Amino acid sequence: FSSISYQDSLHDIAFPEPGSAVAVGDNGIILRTTDSGTNWALVTPPDSGLNILAIDFIDAQNGVAYCDDFIYPKLLTNDGGQNWTIDSTWLITFVYPIFRAIDYLPSGSGLLVGESNQAFGAAFINEYSAAAHVPPRFLYGGHLQTDSLAWVCGAGGHIARYSKPT
Repeated sequence: FSSISYQDSLHDIAFPEPGSAVAVGDNGIILRTTDSGTNWALVTPPDSGLNILAIDFIDAQNGVAYCDDFIYPKLLTNDGGQNWTIDSTWLITFVYPIFRAIDYLPSGSGLLVGESNQAFGAAFINEYSAAAHVPPRFLYGGHLQTDSLAWVCGAGGHIARYSKPT
């Protein structure tokens, strides 16, 4: 078992293809390996003030990460995690969630789960095209099974089945 430690907290890791991985964390930390974790390189973030909480890849090149920014929380890469940009076309407008987990299918469909500023957790399939507000307030994990069916789990031992559009 080999490991790397960094001075900031790392929140999530994703594997765009065999032998490569990208880890994200506080203060805009993005670490990338292309040799199965023997060496890790620090990737320049689009904003060093972001706490990046969740990451996943749609395919070997296209990835999505979410941070705790309430205005523009979505980050994109199209080169396997080497370069990242803020998606300024994607605005949070109504719930102000902090996403804790994401899961994408090869079709491009995605599930986002997290905590919200309301008294419920927030889950979204395909960003805002289908939203569910699930007790408890904190959702920590989720798995997108099909383009319209997901499972989410959260604080207090809650597990919920989430299907679009209900």
